[in-house]
Amino acid sequence: MYILFDIGGTKTRIAASHDLESFSDPIIVSTPKSFEEGIKVITKIVKDLCGNELLEAAAGGIAASLNREKTELVGGGPNISDWLRKPIKHRLEEVLGCTVSIENDTAMGGLAQVTYGPAQGVEIAVYMTVSTGVGGCRFVNGKIDKSALGFEPGWQIIDLPSAHQTAKGEDWLSGYCKPGYLISQIGGTCVEKTEGKKPYEITDESFWEEKAKLLAYGLHNVYALWSPDVVVVGGSMTNKIGISLEQTHKYLTKTLHSVFPVVLPKIIPAEFGDEMGLWGAMAYIKQKK
Repeated sequence: MYILFDIGGTKTRIAASHDLESFSDPIIVSTPKSFEEGIKVITKIVKDLCGNELLEAAAGGIAASLNREKTELVGGGPNISDWLRKPIKHRLEEVLGCTVSIENDTAMGGLAQVTYGPAQGVEIAVYMTVSTGVGGCRFVNGKIDKSALGFEPGWQIIDLPSAHQTAKGEDWLSGYCKPGYLISQIGGTCVEKTEGKKPYEITDESFWEEKAKLLAYGLHNVYALWSPDVVVVGGSMTNKIGISLEQTHKYLTKTLHSVFPVVLPKIIPAEFGDEMGLWGAMAYIKQKK
């Protein structure tokens, strides 16, 4: 048996697979803020799923940046700050009794897109998620591309302080939701903090038009730096009330024309919804076998 997990800043999903072709209905719980409590919750769920069956391997994503060895978190959102610099791989292998592979959750979600979804067979693909935060990953020939500390396109700087703000000594680029970053402009947590309401409660079309333009700027940089064949975009901020991918494509085509004038950018909606991380974890184990 194999265990698949997806540890988000808000929810954790865990499922079991016998054949690495399908998996059980996931068990969904709130992600504990405490690292040790998180290990306890995961252990109990896995034991309930496995019973007396032999556990061969486990894999999954977590909403954070990991070190080069993929053994601990080196950066993440405020909801899982207690998980940082803790030996998560070692602790999970200790309590589960099998090899555990951990990746960034966006990388796992993107692996689902290039293995089972709309980017199958694409040589160079990028998956971007615009949800609570903003993340992304580059894939080459269906595999997560190499990196030192993962990929964090949500933290690209797309704005600079004005002269007035600089004169006042404001720290424009320090801390979560500071306005200079892409994640601060279009990530759900920061939008809610700035606007004082849930993103899906915002019905002003001009507001979402501006967010589509900002996402296009971010994707412009992704195309300029990573030169993918296609970008797959998912996440709750691209729902019906949210950022229009059609409008994003319109703005991206205009900005990218000066860089790659003979190539039209390709943006494709992601598939698999909230379970894409589990599909990606299953693909990850298959690639490792």
